[in-house]
Amino acid sequence: MFWRFCLLSLYFLATYGVDSQCQWYGKRGLAPANTSCSSLFSSTKVSVELRNIPVSHPTAPSLELDYVEIHPTFHAAPVPRVMIPMGRSSKSYIAAVEMTTTNTTREEQLELAKEKIAIAAKYGSDIVIFPETFFIGPFVYPECDEKKLTSCIQYQQETLDFCSDQSEHYGIWIVCTMYYWDMDSETRFYQKHNAAFVFDRKGTNLGSYYKMFPVFEMAYGIGNEQLYPSRKGVQVWDTDFGMRMCILICNDIFFSDLTAQCASLGADLVVWPAAWKGGRVLPALAMVHNIWIVNAPGPANIGKANVVDNVGRVVPEEDFVYMDRHTKIVELETEQVVLHNNFDGRIQEMLSSHPQVAVQNFDDMSEITILRPTSKKGYPVRALLRSYNIPTIRELAEWMRKHINEVRMRGEPIPAYSPRFPDDQ
Repeated sequence: MFWRFCLLSLYFLATYGVDSQCQWYGKRGLAPANTSCSSLFSSTKVSVELRNIPVSHPTAPSLELDYVEIHPTFHAAPVPRVMIPMGRSSKSYIAAVEMTTTNTTREEQLELAKEKIAIAAKYGSDIVIFPETFFIGPFVYPECDEKKLTSCIQYQQETLDFCSDQSEHYGIWIVCTMYYWDMDSETRFYQKHNAAFVFDRKGTNLGSYYKMFPVFEMAYGIGNEQLYPSRKGVQVWDTDFGMRMCILICNDIFFSDLTAQCASLGADLVVWPAAWKGGRVLPALAMVHNIWIVNAPGPANIGKANVVDNVGRVVPEEDFVYMDRHTKIVELETEQVVLHNNFDGRIQEMLSSHPQVAVQNFDDMSEITILRPTSKKGYPVRALLRSYNIPTIRELAEWMRKHINEVRMRGEPIPAYSPRFPDDQ
């Protein structure tokens, strides 16, 4: 079986070449966003991959070994986390805009956006997140003429210019959402996507995420989104406010493998523009992956925008920094970390020498310990943990996945030797 695997791997490389394979994995979120082929393959290993890829592909090589799907994947060097420096506050402020009305004009949406961005900046927000298809979508009129596309291209460029100008003017990150017509590099035809663009404080367009799973249902459902499903896969963005950010859009949240990929790429925050509020789904995903999820909802359904911390707690309204009919601003503690109680002895040793960090919660039933800074000024807890060779529970899981799969591939038992983290990746 092992030789079949090796032969298929060599065939794939010989047939498609390194560049094609790099692009194939990059499009499907199995490689870090914007990673060049040379850096991706600089430290490659063929290993067992137990997670499903987000998009099936007829040429994707696969083997079966004892009911486990095997995919040749390539582990780049460990993805570094966003570490805050000493002296910088570990608090981040995120503004989520909620769309509560339909059938608005483009001019009204732009004026509302200006108002909410100004409020977010006034309260010190690091980023503003708009709901799904806020600027160009089914609830904004006049709609562009998709037959000629000229107005669509014009509208989307005007929207991108608007978001760039606003982010630069206020020095704030913006997640700008819209229908977007993108020319496919292979067919040279425009494809309509449900998109979210990321702008930094300088107004720079850092790239986009396209919805992976537009709605496509059987009869008697709500209907279908006649859009192109993304082929770009999950991506992450490093921010200057202490978090690595990932974006999912509406229906994507039902596909838990996408959230898992965000976490595997080191995301601390999932930004989720949607038509609805998420209900019980968000706390479950946040708890499993120890990741913050911030929802910017549209007019569908009832309820309030959901903000969930990295232990699955829905942030109550009384904890919001600001709230009005369309806006919610929340404070995030970027250095709140979740650890496994197996490391309790080492954790207590660390805490005895560092009063800047305290146990927020010790959950023996779940076998987790939650730590956070004691000071409002914050403290680099994650960097401290690494100096004590203590992984977060998510780093522990990713480390075990990689090394156990390598042992499985070699047909060996788990060794007696326990390397120190993160010295041995």
